[in-house]
Amino acid sequence: MTRIHINLKGATFGPTGGKMKGRGTTYSPYVGIPLNKNWSADLSAGWGKTEVDTSLSAGGGTQGKMDDDRTTFAAGLTYRQLFGADSKWMLTGRGAYIYVKDKLGAYTLTNGHGCSERRG
Repeated sequence: MTRIHINLKGATFGPTGGKMKGRGTTYSPYVGIPLNKNWSADLSAGWGKTEVDTSLSAGGGTQGKMDDDRTTFAAGLTYRQLFGADSKWMLTGRGAYIYVKDKLGAYTLTNGHGCSERRG
């Protein structure tokens, strides 16, 4: 199983000022399966959550919070061929499909302005 810890440290909003911090974790179990001496397949599916805090320098230090839910999936097929004298050379190739879906939750800033839920 793969565990990814996410910690965004001080992403800034350019000349207007402000910061974005995120803390979260994604879990992604992984399995690799040898099909024969040359081919293998692998699969991974994951889920995670990140809490995002926003603070803006403009507007009197406005702040906001939201959650980010994510889903991931990856499937791959790998080919390996040994060749040459004493099989000292190896040729490999891999093809894969990767899917990631993030869902940002709605939030309201401390100044009363808000943003609706986003799916992406």
